[in-house]
Amino acid sequence: MKSAFSTPSNRILGFILALTILVFIQTLSFDFAGFDDMLLITRNPTAQGLSLQNITAAFTTYDPELYVPITLLSYQVEHSIAGLSPWIYHLTNLVIHLLCTVLVFIVFRKLARFCVSKNDAYYVAGFVALMFALHPLNVQTVAWAAARKDSLSTLFALLSIALFLQYKESNHKKLWYWSIGFFALGLAAKVSIVLLPFILLLASKMHLEKSDRRSLVPFIPYFALSGIFGLIALGGKQQQLSTLTLTDTILLGAKSTYFYVQNLFTPGHLALFYHHTGEITLLKPTFYFPMIIILLMIILAAVSYKRQRHITFGILFFFLLLLPTFFNFWKNGFIDIASDRYAYLALSGLTFSIGIILIPHLKYRRTAGVILGVVLAGSSFIQTRIWSDGETLLRATLRNYPDSTHALMNLGVTMHEKGNSESALALYDQAIALDPNLAPAYLNKARVVAKTGDIKEAIILTKKSISVISSDRITTPDELQAFFFLGVMYEQVGELEKAFLAFSDATAYAPESSVAFFNLGVMFQKYSHPKEARDAFNKAYALEPKGLENRYRLAAVEAELGNLPFAILHLEYILKKDPHYEQAAKHLKALRSSR
Repeated sequence: MKSAFSTPSNRILGFILALTILVFIQTLSFDFAGFDDMLLITRNPTAQGLSLQNITAAFTTYDPELYVPITLLSYQVEHSIAGLSPWIYHLTNLVIHLLCTVLVFIVFRKLARFCVSKNDAYYVAGFVALMFALHPLNVQTVAWAAARKDSLSTLFALLSIALFLQYKESNHKKLWYWSIGFFALGLAAKVSIVLLPFILLLASKMHLEKSDRRSLVPFIPYFALSGIFGLIALGGKQQQLSTLTLTDTILLGAKSTYFYVQNLFTPGHLALFYHHTGEITLLKPTFYFPMIIILLMIILAAVSYKRQRHITFGILFFFLLLLPTFFNFWKNGFIDIASDRYAYLALSGLTFSIGIILIPHLKYRRTAGVILGVVLAGSSFIQTRIWSDGETLLRATLRNYPDSTHALMNLGVTMHEKGNSESALALYDQAIALDPNLAPAYLNKARVVAKTGDIKEAIILTKKSISVISSDRITTPDELQAFFFLGVMYEQVGELEKAFLAFSDATAYAPESSVAFFNLGVMFQKYSHPKEARDAFNKAYALEPKGLENRYRLAAVEAELGNLPFAILHLEYILKKDPHYEQAAKHLKALRSSR
């Protein structure tokens, strides 16, 4: 009877998977890292429990800028099983990564067989899978619970590619249908795989197929899905699209792409944030050198197309998966040129081309593979440890990038939450010294100062935060908090006129924000100005008709003003959307009994 590891495929995969488990099993004891973990999981009601309301919310909302319903659904399932215990989220990430590794091996073995011998194809696929499973750049995607959207979309994308390749070989229509279905699930996990149809076209070219109109028919559903989900995704990216120019995006895209290529070969100084500061111009070497490298890669892809399509395929695979991430550079006032998880699958294109070129000429490939695996596993094991909790992660980021104002601010928040106000203030001062126009740093410092009882100084710092907010772009939700905090501070010292002015200024700075009008309405309602409150809530309602809390407030002021039919309509709507909204149910019952 043959052993399970008697074939090259099983031996190679078994070695890779064993190393991968050894590296990442430690994540099961990790805490949440914070940041997007809070946004997507720990402080996100939509992710907490599997219910009709949460499922509906997952498919009808952004996160706040990405459309990721399948990812949110996975969190809902986990929460239903183990609540907010971090281990289950990390375990799921590890399982997904292991499945992705197997699929990377299968997909690239199929692709390699068009270019090299069957035996060489095993080792090419093994090299690609080894780099995918254990490269330090991919640690973030596995170790960070909030990176689920990247690994889950990759899993479905790989299933779609594998089934499509099998369909091309067998012509079984069911495989094609399943491939389309998995592509749709991948887009719903994260739309970053939106250019996958072009990869499938390139994969067909690996068969040396001739193109005609009939041969393009199978690709139509893929492109249709890309168009639909692409339009949905744009709805959450309005601020990013309006902040950076096309030239900015191209130059930052070149710098970003070069970052990933460089770190493929020398993965040092990895961190949570990679900020760009200063002018964005082609005249700087940080931009023109990456542009030269990218142009050379494009030229190589073009000249290789006729005789060495595997090189063209690998390079374009890399670019096509990376291109959608260029819409993510601007985030809440910061420009991030890269994030490790964005290259999760993309780098496999480059490693495929490298493997096809090198492995057929490599004499001691098994020995080289074992050495490479051990080196990668050791590096990734060390890199994984920095994800044990938020503070460890931020301190590791600051060791590599001591001038990262974003890391300094977030570490300051962490220290404040732990009760270490002195350290928090020192970190905020460091961030302000590096960037005197960093509005959130002044606000965060004001919050710490206010807790000490120095309201006067907190007001001064908050006003400074507002004064440095950029006027040439849309005000971010974080920046709006400065207006609300200023209003609360004035309210605490009894200066109500100034408090109302602060909340009113928020609506002037951000007339597109329903939150700004909602908070202004709450202030009017609190101090018995029902007509003004109704006007504010109506504006908030116009901007966000689905906001249930705003609807409830609007119902309350309508009732106060004697407009009971309108109040009842709002309350009925709320209970239709959320039958468990107890306050609305009690209020509705009281209004009906009073008629």
